[in-house]
Amino acid sequence: MMALLTADNDIQLTINGFKLFGQDDNGTEWHTSLQDVTGLFDGAGTNLATEDLVWTDGLFSNVPTRGGKSIAIRGHIMGNCSDTLILSWEKLKGALRVDDQLLEIKLGNISRQVTVKQSSGAPLVKWAGPTMMEFSFGLEMLTPYLLAGGDPIQGSTLLAKSTGGMIFPESGYTFETPDSPSGWVFGEQIVAGAVNLTSRGNSPSPVRIRIDGPVSNPEVTHSPSGKVLSFTVTLGAGSYITADSGTREILINGLPPVNGVVSTRQWFYATPGQNTFRFASKSADDGALLTVSFREAYI
Repeated sequence: MMALLTADNDIQLTINGFKLFGQDDNGTEWHTSLQDVTGLFDGAGTNLATEDLVWTDGLFSNVPTRGGKSIAIRGHIMGNCSDTLILSWEKLKGALRVDDQLLEIKLGNISRQVTVKQSSGAPLVKWAGPTMMEFSFGLEMLTPYLLAGGDPIQGSTLLAKSTGGMIFPESGYTFETPDSPSGWVFGEQIVAGAVNLTSRGNSPSPVRIRIDGPVSNPEVTHSPSGKVLSFTVTLGAGSYITADSGTREILINGLPPVNGVVSTRQWFYATPGQNTFRFASKSADDGALLTVSFREAYI
């Protein structure tokens, strides 16, 4: 079998863990060039009108929004014989789902990922020779943003607390007169209480936070936006809250919270540049922890 030649403009695509590049388990070679992928790095338009946008939590906003994008992928597969090509093609069709699926992109030093759905058109294939086929299929991005690949940016902090702080001796020292006391002052030190993370993307990134107990009435404030997420709830050790501004979903121990738990719902995003997430609460024991994570977003 003649191997497909690779080039600098080859793009490495993976859909649901299925690689559209390199050699698969059947010995079939997959190949996709950047010029055969359309829509992936395009910009996104807006709806040009005020429309209701429904979120996962059932609430909706009526502000103008950017739409998603359509992606068309075309490539080639080459094998030793026709039956191995069919087997590999069937494996790809089996990897495609009708619900959400992860598309991973790598081009040189650029690594991106996005959640997509299969488009309404069927995946197609045609013979380009006895041992080569050309395939094509479409995907739909429901968001205009590509997210950075690899590990997300992440940081954690305990609740803010102070350590140290005293005057020794308590009565102070006197030197010249009883009216001029003097002492050694040891200043207190504020420990943790904030997560500082930098986004190098060019667009606001959805943020996922997790608060682990024990903690009572936790609160997270984002800077520079000043927006707050706060909760009226007591979490014991081992209990946790997660909140995702991308899906606008809040869960307690993996389940939807009861009414009244979310006292302030101001969704925030990691903006390009420096971001600070401050952790506060009514009361907490040692061990209360805030973890913040996001992927840099690019439009």
